[in-house]
Amino acid sequence: SEYRAEIHLPACFYQTLRIYDREREFGFEVTDEQILAGLLMYQGNVVEMNSGEGKTIAAAFPIVLHAAQGRTVHVITANDYLAGRDAEWLAPVFESLGLSVGAVMEVMGESERRIAYGKSIIYGALREFGFDFMRDNLKLSSAEVVQRGLDVAVIDEVDHALIDEANIPLIIAGGAGAIPKIPAKLRTTVEHLIEQQRSAVSSLEKEMGGLVPCSDARQLILAKLYLADPDSTVLRQELSADPKGLKRVLRTISEYRVDEEYECLTRDLHYWIDNDGRSLCLTEKGQDFVESYLGPMFEDSALLDRLSTSKKDVDYLVRDDQVVLIDKYTGRGRPDTRYHFGLQAAVEIKEGVPVQPEHEVLGQISVQGFISQYSTVCGMTGTAMSSEKEFQSTYGLDVISVAPNKHVKRKDFQPRMYFSKRNKLEAMLEEVRFCQLIGRPVLIGTHSIEECDVISQLLAADGIDHHILNAVNDLEEEQIVHESGLLGSVTVATDMA
Repeated sequence: SEYRAEIHLPACFYQTLRIYDREREFGFEVTDEQILAGLLMYQGNVVEMNSGEGKTIAAAFPIVLHAAQGRTVHVITANDYLAGRDAEWLAPVFESLGLSVGAVMEVMGESERRIAYGKSIIYGALREFGFDFMRDNLKLSSAEVVQRGLDVAVIDEVDHALIDEANIPLIIAGGAGAIPKIPAKLRTTVEHLIEQQRSAVSSLEKEMGGLVPCSDARQLILAKLYLADPDSTVLRQELSADPKGLKRVLRTISEYRVDEEYECLTRDLHYWIDNDGRSLCLTEKGQDFVESYLGPMFEDSALLDRLSTSKKDVDYLVRDDQVVLIDKYTGRGRPDTRYHFGLQAAVEIKEGVPVQPEHEVLGQISVQGFISQYSTVCGMTGTAMSSEKEFQSTYGLDVISVAPNKHVKRKDFQPRMYFSKRNKLEAMLEEVRFCQLIGRPVLIGTHSIEECDVISQLLAADGIDHHILNAVNDLEEEQIVHESGLLGSVTVATDMA
């Protein structure tokens, strides 16, 4: 008979199971909160549950309810590891109800993917589902298609998938073309340009040393130095000694900008750096310098600006003679992802590695566009309420918080604010020392490989043994994570942890 969503087993089934299940292999007591979260997801909501409350178990309820009605369910996870793990863990539950389960992984070929997509429930990362959707749209016959229709999506860590990664489109490329015609001497030109700027920065630092503290002339030099090189050691020392120094510098810059006298600040520079530290603008002097090397401003002029915004060991790393882009949300290397419009080749020239041919873009879709293909969408995460308005306006999803099953004993401290980065790092070091005294394992989270290295040097100088985990050594990830909980262990890692 057709049970649809109402599957009832006789009471004697459970009584018999309890009698014969002496090893408690099949015994599992679900909490009311997990059932409530499952019901809310089945109704098409985003659910917020604390870490450790059993979101993976809660998700099994809407998955089963939808699949039992003959609907195909895609369970979207953060990565391949979680997709494989959760599919394996919950397979006995699903299969005991007559439902089939599979997973799509990056390493799978077309035939394996076709088999996986034939199951009732399929686990996989967002990018795998998205790329299969686009590849299927490029195929000439329905027989070649691997993915069935997009029906139900149950999304784990839904804020990461739909909010954090929403601005990164899914792009499918193919048909390698010719190597982009970017002048090989571009790298040399950029290096010489930076040398000239360093010389100008050095002159400004010397000039500042002979001026009266807090004078207008000194303030003007500080503003110039901030535009020329925000990372200048002399500038940082000056600003760290004066809590209000940075405010005054920014005010000076904005006043000159309003009075249209910006050139007074940048006249002696070859370029100036915007206050986000990622945008570089050539001055007239810098443009003349570049043209002296490359002729009248070359066709790829925008490329120099874009090239300057990408930083090594922050946005990309060099591995095995290749430029590997870094996922800014996870800190992991993404060897299958490339910059487009010649920027990848420009970075490869800059780093002195072989230039790879440009690939033609065959299709692309935004995360929002892809998710909108599903008939039903729901999800779960530990941090959804902070993005409540965005979920509603962008995806039409309501966010509901489910209280924890038991009172939370963990003590959450308020954020601490510091006047300078140096003060913050010193406080962090003091906290690590304290934890080491009692053997508490410590995880220090960072946003880039560069930050990892800075903190590592600080710990090493203090004699604290530690491990580093980021995209550079992700091949050792399993061993590092395995040891990260040992007594007195200290681990410095990017968000991939």
